[in-house]
Amino acid sequence: MPGLRIGWLLLLWVISLLSAPGHAEPVVSGLRLGENGSQTRFVIDIDEAAEPEIFTLANPYRLVIDLPLVRFDLKGQGRGEGRGIVERFRYGRFNDTRSRIVLDLSAPARLQRFFTLPPQGPDRHRLVFDLEPVTRESFLAGIRRPQKMAARAPEPVATAPSARPATHNGRRI
Repeated sequence: MPGLRIGWLLLLWVISLLSAPGHAEPVVSGLRLGENGSQTRFVIDIDEAAEPEIFTLANPYRLVIDLPLVRFDLKGQGRGEGRGIVERFRYGRFNDTRSRIVLDLSAPARLQRFFTLPPQGPDRHRLVFDLEPVTRESFLAGIRRPQKMAARAPEPVATAPSARPATHNGRRI
């Protein structure tokens, strides 16, 4: 009977290892779009800092944002509605190590600016992507391999301020 007892203990040990929580993926809790003149802003709310890889694809025009594997917990918001130069967006798990967000564009555009904002109060980390329209030739010339975007604070922009700030559902973004 000692062999049976050891077998049960071994089985319980294996079950406890399999059910033990591992490192949980970062959680994306918000995806939103805003407009400011001809510029379109896409914002990702995430509970941990992340460095996306970004690239563009043509025919049709797309901007692709690759993140480390994340869990999308959007609770009914941010499910693909388009705004500005973005017709719609989609997201999901791309493979075992990567999640992907694809922005389907209505016309050629380029990433004019990328920056991150650290959490403040109840807010999470925010990854901010500012897109602006460009010519087809400029878009095609800018197509390249995925580019890792280092997390950085926003840089001041030397343009005149817009009369209307970028908003989404009445909130400034």
